[in-house]
Amino acid sequence: MTFEEFIEKIQTLNDVCIDDYVPCHFYNIIDSSRYPISVYWSTGGQTGGSCWDEGPHEYHSYSGDPEPEFKALDIILEELCPNIKFLQYKNIYNQVVKTTTVEDGDHYGNMSNYGIKYCYLEELYNKLCEKNLL
Repeated sequence: MTFEEFIEKIQTLNDVCIDDYVPCHFYNIIDSSRYPISVYWSTGGQTGGSCWDEGPHEYHSYSGDPEPEFKALDIILEELCPNIKFLQYKNIYNQVVKTTTVEDGDHYGNMSNYGIKYCYLEELYNKLCEKNLL
C-alpha cells in the first residue's frame, strides 16, 4: 500500500478526521501540512478576570476533563491492521503519538489549559510498513 492509498483509505473511515484545520491554541505545535490526527481536551484553568474596573478580581480555578482515548488512531489501526497484537500497538503508539499541554491566557488573568495528543499519519504509515503490518 502506498502512502497515498493509506490516506485515501483513512479518509473513507467514519469518525476519523485528518486535521486540515488546527485550532489557534495549537498553531505552534501541530503542522497541518503533515496529515495530523489529534484529540484535545481541557485540563482546567481559571476565570474571574474582567476588563471592567470593578475592584479586586476573584479568580476561580476550574477542573478539566478526563484525558480521552485516541479513538481516531484506534479506528485506523482496527481497520487497516485488524490482526495487530497489543504489544505491537503499544510500541507503535509510544513511538508516533506525541502528547503536550498548552496554556491559553488573556490580558485579564483568565486562562484555559489544554492537553493534546497528536500523530502525523506519515510517521504512522512508515512505522506500520517497518513492522510489516500493512
